[in-house]
Formats: sequence, structure tokens, C-alpha cells
Amino acid sequence: MTLGSSEKISNALIQLQRRLKKELKAEIKKGIRQEKTSVVGGSSTFTNHDPSNARRKTEIERMRMNYNLDEARSYLDKKDQDKHYKELKPEAKRDCFYMLALTLHMSHPNPSETNWFNFGFCTGYDEGEEGALRELYKRLLIGDKLFNDVPGPIPRMKNIQKATFTEFWKAYESGTMIQLMDLKGFRRERLQFPFLEEFFSSPPFDIGEKTEQRS
Repeated sequence: MTLGSSEKISNALIQLQRRLKKELKAEIKKGIRQEKTSVVGGSSTFTNHDPSNARRKTEIERMRMNYNLDEARSYLDKKDQDKHYKELKPEAKRDCFYMLALTLHMSHPNPSETNWFNFGFCTGYDEGEEGALRELYKRLLIGDKLFNDVPGPIPRMKNIQKATFTEFWKAYESGTMIQLMDLKGFRRERLQFPFLEEFFSSPPFDIGEKTEQRS
């Protein structure tokens, strides 16, 4: 096999991977729309639940999320801190801000959300691996901030550094999330997820989408 043919095969595989990512993302969005439609139309999923309890839980969850969105604003540049998170541009910054807010909430996207796919949770075998990946993002973004006052038997590693929010969203946009994890000292942790490096080998958006976002 010649060098030229190897490059062609490599480029073809990269294009295939990007196309599959885009198609899966579209399918997830389609599923979200269908789920919303079924709820509005009176799906039997919630038939046996007390509506008042469901509303109360939803309201509590909304208040918690709003609190964490507000807390996450301190990680933004000053010019962005007064914006609604949906106004953040480019899309990569908006996705990463929401991911940061979830991390502060000790949570992560659920499978009905596109960010569950975009941030690699789809590469986990089960909920346990999803939780471990959430912990990796927590340490990458906020370090041990949430547990600084909690004593532990294992000393914290000195070579671990948290990433700035700007570093995080730019790595996400450019497809260099793995390099950022390694740079900050999380290589050993991210190697626990065998498919994560391949998943992040290309950016979440193709060139056309990036151009449209920045225009």
C-alpha cells in the first residue's frame, strides 16, 4: 500500500467518523422532540405518578440548576457573565458552560440530551462508567474544590491541575480534549475509558458548522 493510498483511507475514515457523529446527534435530537411530544400529548409514562409531586420535583430541580448556572458564571469572561447561557457563542462555549453547571451540580447529561453524546458519555459501558467520567470532568474543571474540607486517606496528587473554562471549551471545539486531559495530569484517569480517545479524535462540529456559528 502506497503512502498516498494510506492517506486517502485515513481521510475517508475520519470523514466517516464525523458523518456518523452528526447522524447520531441528529437521532438524539429527534428522540428528544418525540419525548417532549409524548409528554405534551398525555403519555402514559406518568399516569401513575402524583402530578403535584412531579411538579414539585421539577421545580426543585429547576431551582438547583439555575443556582448552578449562576455559580458557573464566575468561570466566564466578564463580557459573557451577564448573558443568558443560551446566548453564549460559539456553540462549543455554550455546550461547555452547561456541562460546567451540571458538574457543579454533581451531575451529567442524560442519554436524551445531545451533550451526553458530545462529551463522550456514550462510550461508557454502564452508569458506573458514566459516573466515573463525570468525576473526571469534575476534577478537570473544578479540581477538588467541592471536597477540600473533607479529609481522605489518599493524598492528592501534586501534578494535577484544573483547566480554565476557556481552555476547556476551546479544547472541546478543536477536538483536543484528550490532549488537555493529559496536559493537566489526567492521562491515567482518562485511559480507564478505552474508547474516549478515539471518540475525541475529531471536533464535535464540522468546518461548515463552525463557520456558521462564528458568522
